[in-house]
Amino acid sequence: MKEPLIENGVQPPENSEIRKIADDILGALKYSFAATAANPDAQIRQNSVEEIFSQAIQSMPVNSREGYLSTANALLSASRPAQMVMFGRAAQREPLVHIGAAGGFERFSEGLTPLNINKKLLGVRIPTLNVPISQITTTANGLLIPSTSLPEGFENIHTDFESAREAAEKSDIYNSEKLSEIWGSVHTEETDNQNEEADFEEADFEEFAVTDKLGLWIRKVKCVDETGSGWWGELGDDEIALAGISVDEDGDTKKIPEKRIGNSFDDGESKTYGDRWRYEVFSLREGDKWPKTYSVTFLLAEKDWGGLSTALHKVWKSVQASVKAAIEKAIEKWLERYLGSKIARAIARAVSWIISKFVSWLKRCFADDIFPPYTTRCTALSMSTRWRYSNGRWGNPRSPIQTAHFYGYSGHYYIQYYWKFH
Repeated sequence: MKEPLIENGVQPPENSEIRKIADDILGALKYSFAATAANPDAQIRQNSVEEIFSQAIQSMPVNSREGYLSTANALLSASRPAQMVMFGRAAQREPLVHIGAAGGFERFSEGLTPLNINKKLLGVRIPTLNVPISQITTTANGLLIPSTSLPEGFENIHTDFESAREAAEKSDIYNSEKLSEIWGSVHTEETDNQNEEADFEEADFEEFAVTDKLGLWIRKVKCVDETGSGWWGELGDDEIALAGISVDEDGDTKKIPEKRIGNSFDDGESKTYGDRWRYEVFSLREGDKWPKTYSVTFLLAEKDWGGLSTALHKVWKSVQASVKAAIEKAIEKWLERYLGSKIARAIARAVSWIISKFVSWLKRCFADDIFPPYTTRCTALSMSTRWRYSNGRWGNPRSPIQTAHFYGYSGHYYIQYYWKFH
């Protein structure tokens, strides 16, 4: 039997066209930050990504703000071709126009040259009809094509998803085998159970409670090396807080409230929770397509420094909305419904990659020493999916212990956690 899949850290989008979308949005996010940092007095839209960036920068010490201003101006004074390499399509506009009249990050692509997406590489097949021009009638509402010229299976208009999908299969517009090659297989709980039964060995059987939830537990937070050994001098005891972002099988995103873990961390100190801290929980009963992928992103922050690390969860939702809109624009509606959790997983993976690359860019260009976010994902194959025990026997509802490392502010922390069906 196959075990649930755990992926830790950030991986780039698997599909080349999703990667194009993610690169495009990442460039716009970086351009918004640089333009905001270089123009601290500019008029920007309320509740925008630019306002989030502006507030984060204003909360920093004066010398940090001056450093951001200088670096941002240097980046934006580069030649336009160089800016296009750094920031992508967004750099077609002047910085002040981008964060002002053009509407900022959330509307960066409006009026720009469209992104070149190869829909075939997303599994979208464009049907072609060979119809003599003499048979086509032009009307105020479009073109009228005789039903005899339509592909087999489309003689009638289908108003519901299932009948339209069946007709698409017959006409070869829809090709499940091709979609599986691109996105991986999609199935229902019943299909998955049948597949498991084919490989089932009686000796593996062990009764277990029916579970319909997947939770993530935090067991331990440890300070390996406290922050503050950089150019700013010793900070003393660390005040550490943990916030998070969770994404379920349908792509619904939820902020996990910030919790202060401790205000006096020194080298080697730790907080141990055992099995008491269930950090997040998901319902396995939501959604009808398997496998289902769930993700949690940890946002660790040293409270004395605040700034950008406390703003990332706000930026996350705007980035997710942009990725979702771009993918939905590229993929047919019926295909989006059929793939279900696969699309949600692609969106979540792209968003976490964008945020991670953005933070790496901040650290590299602006010498910002925030803790990068850490993402873990668990993919459940069915309601009854399990891990193996240490002796190799199948049926363990709890995953092996996982470790998330955080490096920032010249310090090092780690979190131990596990996934569990319950």
